[in-house]
Amino acid sequence: MTPKAEELENVTVSRSIFNKAEIKKIVNNKEKIKEIKNRKQFDEVASKLNVYDGRIKNGLDFSYPIFDKPKKKIEPRDDRFKKLVIATCSPDFFIKNLKIKPEEKEIFLNFCNADSKSKTLLEKSNDLELIDFLYAKNEEFKKLK
Repeated sequence: MTPKAEELENVTVSRSIFNKAEIKKIVNNKEKIKEIKNRKQFDEVASKLNVYDGRIKNGLDFSYPIFDKPKKKIEPRDDRFKKLVIATCSPDFFIKNLKIKPEEKEIFLNFCNADSKSKTLLEKSNDLELIDFLYAKNEEFKKLK
């Protein structure tokens, strides 16, 4: 017997709509598999029968806002830490002691403000703890550069 290629009439080959990560998630989920099978069967039946399901074939899908766009909420920035540092430390403290350039001062203060310890320093404003915190953050800031 020699192998002979036969063309099958009922078989259609199409691209997979899932990537490998999605397939790994779906493999063990029986409900998802059942849902995919039902959707596939419906699509096959709907494509073979000329049943109008309300869709326009090859139609554009777009939406246009009829009313005004919703206004974005502007959240106030929490500048209390910056104000505390500016009130506590002299302007040349950053240049002489921390060796930070004047143009990097704002970035450094934002970096410090992102730390959760800065919020605790606001509640109990101790000058020595604040300066110690600034020195510690300065070392981290220099490492990131």
